[in-house]
Amino acid sequence: DGGDAVVSMSKEFLKKQAIKTFGIASITNFSLTMYAHRQVRLTWAKPTRGLWSGVHFVFKYDSMPTNIGDGFTAYDSADVYYTTPILQERQLYVRAYNYVTVSDGRWYDEGTVSATIRVSGISGSVTLGAGAGTWTVPEGVRRIRYILVGHGGAGIKWFEGGAGGGGGYF
Repeated sequence: DGGDAVVSMSKEFLKKQAIKTFGIASITNFSLTMYAHRQVRLTWAKPTRGLWSGVHFVFKYDSMPTNIGDGFTAYDSADVYYTTPILQERQLYVRAYNYVTVSDGRWYDEGTVSATIRVSGISGSVTLGAGAGTWTVPEGVRRIRYILVGHGGAGIKWFEGGAGGGGGYF
């Protein structure tokens, strides 16, 4: 009569069935563009419906990542863009793994969304530290004039010894 029957299903079986039935939504309009000197900007659109918590990007040079652990950098986002740190001047491949967050971690899709770009330096760019950003100097410009300004200190002249000082003429 089946009164004492026990049915058991593994966690992996339940996961596969849930993903097969409901699916994990995927980002769309995924693209890579050069953003600054050896930096790439990733842009995409979030899914408008379906199960989705975010996207996990895997980066690799010279060939497409084959799984979530096959690459040199990973980045998670629920946003719609990401700018990389400075990269090598090589062919860059990026695969996107969409995921849903569950009580004991994440479930990922198969990583069907991907793109590639040739990373290159931008001629004439000058990178400044301390949050100043990047200047891009147009082609043909041979000289630029700039003034560096400090943010305080002892206020002594640059030719005097000692500590502190902010800004000055060079």
